[in-house]
Amino acid sequence: MYLGEFKSRLIPFCFGLSPYFKVNLTANLLTFSPKMGMFLEGKVNKIEEDYIGVLVLGLFNAAIGVTDIRNGFHFFKKDLQGSWVNEMERHIIKLGSVIRFSVKSVEEKDEFLDLSGSLMPKETGSLEWLSQVKLV
Repeated sequence: MYLGEFKSRLIPFCFGLSPYFKVNLTANLLTFSPKMGMFLEGKVNKIEEDYIGVLVLGLFNAAIGVTDIRNGFHFFKKDLQGSWVNEMERHIIKLGSVIRFSVKSVEEKDEFLDLSGSLMPKETGSLEWLSQVKLV
């Protein structure tokens, strides 16, 4: 989304001389530069046996592979809906959950950002669950 404002309604044109024109533009930009090890939050938009898909800032997709989901979690599927459940901790990650994860890797491929995440650190998981548990 681009938000801009024109400083003037008058644009200097040189009719017949040049097909170009000048516009002064002011813009507010959002920069996103994730680094390995930092924590990000996003909404779970895909749950499968081998990964969790997360949408960060409503723009960027991240994937958390099964090998990056901490021990104690197992995949559970009921009525075509999957979730990752840790019964000992009463911790559930399901479609629509907002989660915190650590950035495992960041790669740029052909103008696309490839984010991989991890749920290994104890400070990660569903924000609902994290708000109820005290981390030691």
